[in-house]
Amino acid sequence: MAGLGDRFSQWIEERSNAWKDRLAGWTVGIGARAAERMLDDMEPELAKQARAYLDKLRELPDLPPETKAFLDSLASPKSFAFAAPLLGFLLGILTSMATVLTRGMQEPIRQMVEKASPFHIPDLGVVLDMRLREKMTDEEFYDLVGRQGWSASWADRFMDLKHPVFPSELALGGWLRDPVKYQHFVDDLPKLGLTPEQIELLTELAFRVPGVQDVIRYVVKEAYDPDTVKEFGQDQEYPKVAEADARKAGVRPDQLLKEWIAHWDLPGVSQGFEMLHRGVISQAQLARLLKARDVMPFWRDKLEAISWDLPGRIELRMMALYGLVDKQYLMEALGRSGLSEEYRENIADMNLIRGIKTDIQTRYGKGWITKEDVRAELTDAGLSANLVEKVYQSIVKAETAARTVTQKNLTLAQIEKGVKRGKLSRAEAVDLLTDIGYELEEASFILSVDIPEDETDAAARNRELTKADILGGLEAGTIDLAQAKEMLVSLRYLPADADYILKVYLAGVKPPTEPRKRDIAKADVVAAVKQGLVTPEQGYQLLIRIGYSDEAANFILALVPQSSPFSPLNYDEFKQLTGSWRGAQGIAAEVLPPEAQELKLKEAQAVVEGKQPLLEQLRIQIDTIRRKRRKLLITRDQEIADLAALKVPADYIKALVENDDTRLEKPGSVALS
Repeated sequence: MAGLGDRFSQWIEERSNAWKDRLAGWTVGIGARAAERMLDDMEPELAKQARAYLDKLRELPDLPPETKAFLDSLASPKSFAFAAPLLGFLLGILTSMATVLTRGMQEPIRQMVEKASPFHIPDLGVVLDMRLREKMTDEEFYDLVGRQGWSASWADRFMDLKHPVFPSELALGGWLRDPVKYQHFVDDLPKLGLTPEQIELLTELAFRVPGVQDVIRYVVKEAYDPDTVKEFGQDQEYPKVAEADARKAGVRPDQLLKEWIAHWDLPGVSQGFEMLHRGVISQAQLARLLKARDVMPFWRDKLEAISWDLPGRIELRMMALYGLVDKQYLMEALGRSGLSEEYRENIADMNLIRGIKTDIQTRYGKGWITKEDVRAELTDAGLSANLVEKVYQSIVKAETAARTVTQKNLTLAQIEKGVKRGKLSRAEAVDLLTDIGYELEEASFILSVDIPEDETDAAARNRELTKADILGGLEAGTIDLAQAKEMLVSLRYLPADADYILKVYLAGVKPPTEPRKRDIAKADVVAAVKQGLVTPEQGYQLLIRIGYSDEAANFILALVPQSSPFSPLNYDEFKQLTGSWRGAQGIAAEVLPPEAQELKLKEAQAVVEGKQPLLEQLRIQIDTIRRKRRKLLITRDQEIADLAALKVPADYIKALVENDDTRLEKPGSVALS
């Protein structure tokens, strides 16, 4: 039922609607006349203040353009039609000012009255909060609720609503930890508006279920395959005692078992390969391990393939040694072992050469294959042509030298014998020794050591005449034994040789009477003939003196080795001998014109005499180059290049060039640019 105020407001609205059309014209007329009269009666000063106020409003920076235009029209009215808006605007300002002034006077009075007689009470929500926080007693609580028109029963109901009900996740979290102790929190869930079916669903959702990654992990670790679990013992040592704690975390026992099955660490991939190689596991077991290690199926057989070792370079070389592989196989094997393609051919050649060279060289050295066979086997092995030639030379030439080393020594001995017996000069001997591979300096050194100047047959014959005189003087008694030895030593006989000569002589002068002494004397005579201390004729006479018959003496001396009638007799024959040795070595025979041969002999003679013609020639060439530089005929770089071409040591070149630089820096010298 509507109140009196509502019915009065409705009546006013009905009367307004009935009279508005009828009074519209009258209101406008009355308003216009009132405004006109108001403007006529308004004091000039008030109008001036109003316009000043309007001017300040128009100057505001954020004033909308429409409002500014309206204020402009009010400030400068052009017709009576603007009187009403201006009147309304001014009346609004005046009304607002009156309201603020009135409220300012009324508020202090109201505050003083309320303070003198307080009658406000807190609203119901504040009362409930204060009681919940125990800020008031039960009596105060029920009194304030009653003063607001509520009974005690309603107060209790309101208070029950204020007590919080745990959300389902908290209630069920506590229930998982202790279902008996925290069951009442689950029982309060209907207060949240949940139905029993919803509570049952929330209870099921409180338990954890494996995520997608967990499920994949279970699959990979074979947690869903009981046979595999039993085979690998993945369910062994399952900690059943942990099920209670797992339930508190929302994990049921069946899921805990899967976690246990999938928790084991697996051997690494490389360890799996090692077990396969040692025969500890099968290929099928390795495949299951690779699956459990998350290796994609595409890569499993490929990883297994590269797990096996490849033959190393030593094994490849041994296989090449026994002819089991060729160059192509070696290159492929090196590629599989990771060697870059740009190095494979060279490394393959190296392994192939090191593998087959020793075998071929051994068989060639023993005469089992010919040198043609050597070249054919090197070519068949796949070596390039230049390598075939290099290896062929190192095998054939080296083996040929080894085969003829004895002959080389025999040739050296014959040359030395030719020098000793006067068939060759020392210069000719040096030249012949260079034919068989010795350097000039080496040849001269060999002759000086093996055949000193005083040990040639001519020198020995000269000494022999003097020795005979000494022995004759000893026999005549003109000198004694000590003087005879001293004279022999002065003839460049060693003291031991001088004692030996005197011993042989005395044995001939005083023939021994005992057979043993005569045997020793015979041996001494034979040794003296062999060593060239006495001639065969002198040895014959000595044997006759100590009691041997003519036939016996000739027989004994016939057993002493004599020089062969086929030994070279002169330089040309020795030259043929060294030429034969060079041919056996595979070295081309050196055929020189007579002028060149004569020059070569002069060079050998210079070496024998202690001169060094090659060094002198080098010095001449170095001095010639340096003079050209100092005369500015060549540049500094040309000087360095020419000296290097002569194989002058780098440090020596540097010293020479710097010395020439210093000379050219003197006043008056001009260097080439």
